[in-house]
Amino acid sequence: MALGALLGLPAAAARAAEPTTVDEAQAAAQASRDKAEFYGSLGGVGYKTGLEQRAQADAARYDAMAETLASPTVTQQMLDQERMDNLEAHYRALGGVTYKTGIEQRGEAAARMEELTAPPAQPSLSCLPTKPSVDALCAFQNERR
Repeated sequence: MALGALLGLPAAAARAAEPTTVDEAQAAAQASRDKAEFYGSLGGVGYKTGLEQRAQADAARYDAMAETLASPTVTQQMLDQERMDNLEAHYRALGGVTYKTGIEQRGEAAARMEELTAPPAQPSLSCLPTKPSVDALCAFQNERR
């Protein structure tokens, strides 16, 4: 992906080989397992060069990607949140470098801005009447959100 950025290619072009369906991810995982088996059969050469481990890691990554793509409950918003959480953890692990360069602060400011611009939660239709008992129930439901 860094080479694509140096050449001025869009990020989508750099990820063009990534599987986008469950079948593609499973096929890529099987191909990586086959490569790992082949590199393992080479003996020390495949192991010492790291080819076998890389192929095994790719197979695990594609298996996980296939599971993610197969799961109907995973939404793009959940994937974006997971990516942001991983990025935040990475920045915090870097320590002072991200603090001194302002990367961490810019990320936190962007997250705060995103929270501020998020659409407000719509009240339930059952909360529209103004009876005191309904108001108390609606207040309780809104607190849980």
